[in-house]
Amino acid sequence: MPIIANDINRKSWIPVPENSDFPIQNIPFGVFITKMTL
Repeated sequence: MPIIANDINRKSWIPVPENSDFPIQNIPFGVFITKMTL
C-alpha cells in the first residue's frame, strides 16, 4: 500500500521554491497549545 504523502506529484498549498529541501511531509496539520500559551 503506497503512502500518498510520498507521491512526488503532490503539491503544497504553501508557496515553496522548486529546489527547496522542504518536503510536503513537514507541513504542520495541527495547532498545539501548552499551559504557557493559555
